Amino acid sequence: MLLRCFSYRWGEFVRLVDPDVITGYNIQNFDIPYVLDRAKHIKASMVEFLGRVKDRPSKIRDAALQSKQMGNRVNKQTNIEGRVQFDVLQVKNQSK
Repeated sequence: MLLRCFSYRWGEFVRLVDPDVITGYNIQNFDIPYVLDRAKHIKASMVEFLGRVKDRPSKIRDAALQSKQMGNRVNKQTNIEGRVQFDVLQVKNQSK
């Protein structure tokens, strides 16, 4: 019950603050997918609506990337309609 309340409040906080940019370190591959997966597991359904488009839930998908510099890797991409996700870890890895 506590986790459901916390998860619901977190989603409510994002909608209330209405940020243009969501930023963090490894948010793309860990933080956002973790929160959405936990919310789904505990049936806190409103958490998945993190974007500005009210009827479009945020969904996670795997995106395979390959390059000579970075090799093969799989990143997670989450659609959060109307918000920019800025992952500092992604920028750090690309600037090597």
